[in-house]
Amino acid sequence: MTGDGTRVVRAGLPEPEPFQPALPGPEFAAHFHLPGEAAGPYMYGRDGNPTWTRLERAIGELESPDESAHTVAFASGMAAITAVLFSQLRAGDSVELVPVTLAVAAEAIEHRRRWLTDLRQEPVSVALSSGTPERPEILHHCEQSATAPPYTIRCAGERHLLVEAGPAQLDLTVRVWIHLLAQALRDNRPTGVTEIVEGVRSLLVAVDSSRLALTELAERLELHRSAVQRALERIERLALADAEGPPPRQHALA
Repeated sequence: MTGDGTRVVRAGLPEPEPFQPALPGPEFAAHFHLPGEAAGPYMYGRDGNPTWTRLERAIGELESPDESAHTVAFASGMAAITAVLFSQLRAGDSVELVPVTLAVAAEAIEHRRRWLTDLRQEPVSVALSSGTPERPEILHHCEQSATAPPYTIRCAGERHLLVEAGPAQLDLTVRVWIHLLAQALRDNRPTGVTEIVEGVRSLLVAVDSSRLALTELAERLELHRSAVQRALERIERLALADAEGPPPRQHALA
């Protein structure tokens, strides 16, 4: 009888063959040689390849050691979600996405993790209390001033902070203000900020929540406000240079 330790290190591996590697290397091929009739186990890397097959076999052997199990791996999380939904839905069906609070979501994740530690136990259902469809609570809000647009700072999940400025329309002044705010954050990047993404009128900041709290980051962004306003006051004209074509277009900032 094979022990758990042996199954873990041998899962998914082919039977030993003379003069063949003990551990097959990964396959990086995107496409495969196909005969006239393009039907077979491997045709395109995104659909499947030998490494993918060995991974599926390993997961099946580990999750179901006593009986045969069929495992399917997907190229992305969206592909997996789509496969589950399409297997349960029919034409004309609708799906209702019920918002929940962060606390309820964290509780459901913790229940799931405890169940995954021992799949022999019955899964425990979690009573999900629906959250409100309203947007997350605003951490900071500032009204419009002579040199800055109105803006709000709010949480966007557990690891992102979202800054939204001005109305939902294209405004060059707002765009420049967002850029200056992002630049100020880059110049004084706090420990824990992992990504800064600029939009036309928004700024999304990703953080490592174990190193930096979203509320602390919001306070730091507020400290950059005066520096951004001073920089914006010094800009009278802005040149937008095209990669190719006529000379830069000049825009006056109101």
